[in-house]
Amino acid sequence: MKPIKLILDTDVGSDCDDMMAISYMIAAEKKGLVEPLAITLSHPADYAAAGIRGLYRSYGAKVPAMGQMSKENPRDDWYCKKIYEKFGEESDLEPVGDAVALLRKTFVESDGDVTLCAIGPLNNIADLLESKGDDISPLCGVELVKEKCSRIVLMAGGFLPDENGKNVPEWNVKVCIERSQKTFELCKNDIYMLPHEAAHTMVTGKYAVETLGDKTPLTYAFLSFFNSVGRSSWDPATMLWAVEGNRDLFTLSEAGRVTVDDIGTTDFCPDENGNCYIIGINRLENESFTDAQKRAAAYIDGAVNEILGI
Repeated sequence: MKPIKLILDTDVGSDCDDMMAISYMIAAEKKGLVEPLAITLSHPADYAAAGIRGLYRSYGAKVPAMGQMSKENPRDDWYCKKIYEKFGEESDLEPVGDAVALLRKTFVESDGDVTLCAIGPLNNIADLLESKGDDISPLCGVELVKEKCSRIVLMAGGFLPDENGKNVPEWNVKVCIERSQKTFELCKNDIYMLPHEAAHTMVTGKYAVETLGDKTPLTYAFLSFFNSVGRSSWDPATMLWAVEGNRDLFTLSEAGRVTVDDIGTTDFCPDENGNCYIIGINRLENESFTDAQKRAAAYIDGAVNEILGI
């Protein structure tokens, strides 16, 4: 089976689960399951690219082309600068180009069967969809993505109602509400969403951190993020689904449409003509939801621990 060609859009630096997701992607690449074409950064911290370069070097892997969003973003960098200071090389600070230009170029140069996986706020995705024809391609962003992208996989949304029956806004959506609305409004591709509640209590990284402490960029990122020994697995679970699909770990909803309101609440309405699907956790016979999450977490941990050598 051919590897999945994939572009990753990540807000690395804002939470350590991004580093776990990238580590799983590297493990999957080493097994021939995925071919990462590019990484774009939706969190323009000064050391974000350096943090990723340090992580890749720790695994002996080649870093894909990288691009960075151009908009201001005030969120904190919890660990990328620290990774550079502890593990970095001077070349890690080489600047990267514009994210949308790299996305457009990567799609143009692809064979049209690319998965776009976004595990952070949707700034880059909306900007790509709104992009105009240029010297890279005469197609506008919506047309280019429709032609060249086989599917879009998002860590986004929340469909678990609160005590008032209202879905709880999810962080990736509510920090860029207008950009999220624009993404769902413009996108003509199939969108697969792993929501907050699917992986909030799915913990990965605990054994690695306890075993290796601050000796690797991955585990140092965990310790730098509120001294985390294990972390919720929103991003690595999304990446796992993007690369390997349901397996016996996930389920997929019927087709529908997703809307985002002005406070970041996401709503899903079943519609056979819709382009959105919700990823859920698969429970085997007589299995609790918690045990099903533990199975998925163990799969991710196993893949990452193997390349960590533990």
